[in-house]
Amino acid sequence: MSCEKFQEMILTDYLDRELSAQRRASLEAHLTQCPGCREFAEQARKGAVEPFEQLERLKPSPQLWANIKEAIEEDPQPAVRGALVDFWERLKLLFYFPRPALALATVVLMIVMLLAVLPKPIGRNHIAQVESVAEEEVEYLASLMEGTESMDSDGNGGYGTAIEEYFL
Repeated sequence: MSCEKFQEMILTDYLDRELSAQRRASLEAHLTQCPGCREFAEQARKGAVEPFEQLERLKPSPQLWANIKEAIEEDPQPAVRGALVDFWERLKLLFYFPRPALALATVVLMIVMLLAVLPKPIGRNHIAQVESVAEEEVEYLASLMEGTESMDSDGNGGYGTAIEEYFL
């Protein structure tokens, strides 16, 4: 166990003498080996226990206990709520915003960013432009092909280059 855990144990149960025998033995063994925790225990005892050692222990009157018991019995029990009410309360806590203006500004900013990133819808003008460009490209490619359809001596299509004439 770490010194931090032992120091927590000193503050909570050791000074109140509420530790089990096994844990108390473990803590006291650690205190014999660790000067830091031993000093911590001594300081805690001086600050939290010694000031109250000389005080006499007061016993409350039976009337006080009767008043406490009566107040507990008169206190209305909390109403059992339904599962739907509990769910609604938890849902409200989930979406609770202490600064609604900041939350609204964040949502608006997110929507603007989404609109900027999403592709623009394609309209009829855009489709007509794409078709026009496609037609122009097809016409250009067809014009290139018209100039290369010359025939060589065998009747095969050729390009009319010297290397082609040599091998054909």
